[in-house]
Amino acid sequence: MPNTDDQHVTGPRTPDPGPRTQLARSGGGRLRIERVDGASAATVWQATEPLKLMLPRPRGAAVWACAATYGGGLVAGDSVSLDLDVGADAALFIGTQATTKVYRSTGATARQSITVRVAPGGLLASLPEPVSCFAGSRYAQRVELHLADGASLAWLDTVSAGRIARGERWDLASYASRTDLLRQDRLVLSDRLRLDPAHPLDARFGDHVAVAGLILAGPHCAAAITAAATLAQQHRPGSDGLSLTASPLGADGLLLRLAAVDLEVLARTLRSVIAPLSGPLDGDPWRRLASVETPCI
Repeated sequence: MPNTDDQHVTGPRTPDPGPRTQLARSGGGRLRIERVDGASAATVWQATEPLKLMLPRPRGAAVWACAATYGGGLVAGDSVSLDLDVGADAALFIGTQATTKVYRSTGATARQSITVRVAPGGLLASLPEPVSCFAGSRYAQRVELHLADGASLAWLDTVSAGRIARGERWDLASYASRTDLLRQDRLVLSDRLRLDPAHPLDARFGDHVAVAGLILAGPHCAAAITAAATLAQQHRPGSDGLSLTASPLGADGLLLRLAAVDLEVLARTLRSVIAPLSGPLDGDPWRRLASVETPCI
């Protein structure tokens, strides 16, 4: 069970006036998973607004968690931080209920910072829905992934073109992300993506409506790495409107990059790669968390 001494519950909240009038918020959360009496268990579990953490499975072969934000997304000036710590031989799956919306900005940037530590034998699978940058939005993300020897990681980042049904297509004001992967404190990957309308995004992406990067590393992800490498070798460029490449990350890692003209095709492809993780995660990692009754903070 969670350690209630470490939890922090936000106080009474006033009604949410909606993203257009909401003031910028600063908050964050921590989640620590450890091996306790033969099972993975959440021993630290806390969050402050605008971040919300829900744990449909706080104990088991793998802990299942869901991250969300009050208001359904990030407004201009929001700053959110999240620390994820997976102990030796423990396992955590964390996802989101829906896309993370980034609302229009008049100048300020919404920011998110994530720090991850995975101990030997541990597994973290972070498989969120895409970040959806609305027209005029500004977003920056910084991720640090620290893996010990023998640790395993599946880390997915996806950004979509915005509200395509409303005619938006890469109409954001700015997007910047940086993801650093360190193995035993040695930097093995620094992955950066910057989108700036000063350089026409339509020319870059054509008909593509989403781009994604999937980092796979460690022994628990060996079957998924094989699936990703096989997919990259056999895939015909442009088939199903999907472009992808695979790059090795040391002896037991891989970075899969994808661009898609259809979000369903992208999701189906990613599910096929991630499917082998159903074993160590004790269930389908793409099951909709929104349908599960969840204790939350």
